Amino acid sequence: MRLVYISLAVIMFALGVIGAFLPVMPTTIFIILSVYFASKSSPRLLESIKKTEIFKEYYDVDAKTLSMTLSRKIRILVVVFVTLFISALLVPILWVRVLLVIVYIIKLLTFIFIVKTKEAS
Repeated sequence: MRLVYISLAVIMFALGVIGAFLPVMPTTIFIILSVYFASKSSPRLLESIKKTEIFKEYYDVDAKTLSMTLSRKIRILVVVFVTLFISALLVPILWVRVLLVIVYIIKLLTFIFIVKTKEAS
């Protein structure tokens, strides 16, 4: 079972790193899952994950306080909007376009009502 947890920790961390570059993919949840699986499998792997810059940027700051700076929120929302807008233009299927709009609205509402805005440090 330990090998399964180690594998899952590595896969979740890799997805988190990919999510840092792809705005439509969540980063923080994959980092949290990688920490969870690493804690179940290997203290050394857990410490390795905690020392990475991606962990410090996404987990330490965002997940603990469920907050981010206004500039980061805006940057994420703009990138997501552009990505989803281009996708909607390229896909001729109406229900997919509607789904993309719904995804953006959910992300926007989450950033407004759930994720707190903190002062830039």
